[in-house]
Amino acid sequence: MKSRFILCFFALIAISLPALSQPYVIERMDVVVDVHEDSSLGVTEQIRVRFFEPRRGIIRQIPYRYDTGRGYKRLVEVRAVEARLGDGSSVPTKVWRENDRVHIRIGDPDVYLERDTVMTYVIQYQVIGAFNWFDAMEGWDEPTAELYWNATGDEWDTVIQEAACKIRFPKAFQEGQVRFRVFAGPYGSREYGELTRFEFDAPAEAIQATLSLTSQEAGAVRYEPLPPGSGLTFVMSFPADAIHRPSFLTQARLFLLPNIGLLLPVLYLLGFWWIWAYRGKDPSHGPVAVRYEPPDGLTGAEAGAMLDERVDPRDISAGILSLATKGYIKIKRKKRKTLFGTKYDTILVNTNTEPGDDLTEFEKYLLERLRAGGASVDDDDLRRYVAPHLTTLRDMLYESLVKRGYYMQSPAAVRAGTVVMGLVSLVLFVWFLPALTGSVTTTLLGALLTVPVILFFAKIMPQRTPKGAAALRDLKGFEEFIRRADAEEIRRLSEKRPEAVLFNEFLPHAIAFGATALWVRAFAAALKDPPSWYDGPWDPNVGYYGFADDLARSISSVSSAAATPPRSSGASGGSSGFSGGGGFSGGGFGGGGGSSW
Repeated sequence: MKSRFILCFFALIAISLPALSQPYVIERMDVVVDVHEDSSLGVTEQIRVRFFEPRRGIIRQIPYRYDTGRGYKRLVEVRAVEARLGDGSSVPTKVWRENDRVHIRIGDPDVYLERDTVMTYVIQYQVIGAFNWFDAMEGWDEPTAELYWNATGDEWDTVIQEAACKIRFPKAFQEGQVRFRVFAGPYGSREYGELTRFEFDAPAEAIQATLSLTSQEAGAVRYEPLPPGSGLTFVMSFPADAIHRPSFLTQARLFLLPNIGLLLPVLYLLGFWWIWAYRGKDPSHGPVAVRYEPPDGLTGAEAGAMLDERVDPRDISAGILSLATKGYIKIKRKKRKTLFGTKYDTILVNTNTEPGDDLTEFEKYLLERLRAGGASVDDDDLRRYVAPHLTTLRDMLYESLVKRGYYMQSPAAVRAGTVVMGLVSLVLFVWFLPALTGSVTTTLLGALLTVPVILFFAKIMPQRTPKGAAALRDLKGFEEFIRRADAEEIRRLSEKRPEAVLFNEFLPHAIAFGATALWVRAFAAALKDPPSWYDGPWDPNVGYYGFADDLARSISSVSSAAATPPRSSGASGGSSGFSGGGGFSGGGFGGGGGSSW
């Protein structure tokens, strides 16, 4: 008995030490989410805090714009934010928006709370646009509404000793109509508990919690502490007809126009062609001649984006290979046995070299995302740490081309502006023209036929400057060299720089041009050993011919993974937290975290 008491005592000390090392600890966090019939949410967070050193209060951060990993962001409106103390009394509160988050600072700037003070803060706010809608889901035949909500947030810088969440439904449901799943732990954790039948205080050992589900509410209580960076996330689905789904077409259908609407594609075609001829068409750049280096020292990723005005997976791979050739990462091909034979996995190994002046801003950010995955990065890490940030990487490449004077505006901004201008004007036509004719069907048909016209011109609308047109000409000449280079040309160029330097310098460009194998095999006679940044199969009898095929497979693997986000990412962007077991802790809307101040 005595030894058991001693063990329990030291276990309690071990649990308490992380909390005591922080200036404060959250003793308990209770989150109540009220689902309203108009599909909005009323959220109440009650946070009991103990301070271990003098502090003014806490800062809560709640995201409202989420990166879906699909090239666009999802907006969830957070409004009517209020804060008070647990006894109902007022407390000085400052609310502001910054970096896609609502910041809520609670506490008096002139008053420091004494050590060991316990304060209870109550935060209330409304949320609009957090539901996802599905015509059918895994195991469900009828349309469903799903709420995927990060209840506590997983970005707190301290321990949450106890956490609980409760969801109150807009109506009483019958058993079997509601599905409730809860995740707990750090971001990405897939351990969960689930209820589909009414039950109270059901144990969910995988997440160290108890779950409850009744006809009018669902809830979860986590009975073990959540370390810093961990949180409680839930997913809930019920029949879609229980709440109202906003519909723009319902509001606009009385204003559709037929006959004039059929002319909309022609009007938009002529109008956009005129705009493109004067504001989108590139200046003439003259004849293309072979060049032996990229203009203005363009990197491989920049060259790929400049050539076709798109940032595609090959350009990201070119950036990764540039980091390898400059010594910041190594590419490792790891062999493993499977039921179907031998398989090679591509691993990116960080060298821990500090970023230098030889990196562009794009390459620095790409390196930062790679290193977020740890010392070695596999395909899953690329999907998690790189793919969700493709929009940012794309914008950085375009911005570098604007700074070089090749474009007046980012091609992405021009395309987006063209689409917005076209669609907004189209909506206005669809809205007002029916009042003139009293007809609907042909206006709708004309509008649908106009959308491809808008998208086509948006694609070709970005205009290069005269400097950009000249750079494009030279870049096409450099691409011609990459594709047609032979051993004799390599030997002649090596008089100015060694073959290995030439190979490494322009390999990222070859990848961006889709000419990896051609470039590698041009060096087959000149280079006998694999490059220093590559660790994989090497047959000295085959040399660079075999290396070309292996590198192409590596690039294909990296390219695919870096451009494919996890099955569920961030706010899910409309994907489900149920289907295929795709949910995880920290997913969905809500989330964020906080700190003391």
